[in-house]
Amino acid sequence: VQLRSVRIAHITDTHLLESDHFCRSAKHMLRVNFLSFGRAKDAADRRYRLLRAICQAEEAGATHFLMTGDMTEDGLPSQYESLAEVLAQSGVEPERITLVPGNHDLYTDDHAWDLALSGPLAPWAATSRLGSLIVREGLAILPVSTSFKQHYLFSGGRLGVHNARRVEWAAREAKALGCALAIGLHHPIFPYPVSVGTWWDGLRDHQVMLSLLREHRNAFVFHGHIHKEVTRAVLPGSHAQVFCAEATVDSDVLYRLYDVEDQKIVPVEGLGADECFVEDAALAAE
Repeated sequence: VQLRSVRIAHITDTHLLESDHFCRSAKHMLRVNFLSFGRAKDAADRRYRLLRAICQAEEAGATHFLMTGDMTEDGLPSQYESLAEVLAQSGVEPERITLVPGNHDLYTDDHAWDLALSGPLAPWAATSRLGSLIVREGLAILPVSTSFKQHYLFSGGRLGVHNARRVEWAAREAKALGCALAIGLHHPIFPYPVSVGTWWDGLRDHQVMLSLLREHRNAFVFHGHIHKEVTRAVLPGSHAQVFCAEATVDSDVLYRLYDVEDQKIVPVEGLGADECFVEDAALAAE
């Protein structure tokens, strides 16, 4: 595969579990049962899906990996250790990976993400430090957290004034550098049909991010959370600025690819579907 100057691989919602999750206390088992409802609690399979996503995106020419949250099921240190092990096993250099937290990653501790970046995820901290601007050829990347500690019955997010100011600053910096800006965050930035749904599960101050994207046409949002692919514009008749990939944990499409072209980020059609996944999984089980 011929490498492009910049090709982004978007991976989201891996929901990694610790290998001994079945040994939890009754209280903590209740939480993981709720959070994993509808998904098999197979820790090895979830790790395998993430590893396959990274390796196949690498083969497809990805030069930078953007992982947009819910990397763990409920943010336990052992789950962050599993994430670090898979990332290391992939062989992709840490400087080519950017991680952002989702609501699942903070269910146990409001400081879980910071602790992970200073602990098992330390090799990836330089390119995952929230609010920092990572510059590549023709591309600037801004990791943003819309997540905060809350009861696991709730899953909403918020941008906040500080993050909004960082996005505004980063968009102007990227434009001055002649770059497109990729903003990595977890929650979708469009409102839900019912307002209470946006408050409970969506981005509460979504209108702020939408306004920023309307003003800065070189800025693009990459998010997760909704477990389905999305490509949306924020202005009628304009280019798409909002992207979501399918959830690696429960989809046959393990990742999504994008190319950077003239301060725009464009999805790569036809690449991202894991055509070999079912066969590979069967071989791995033998």
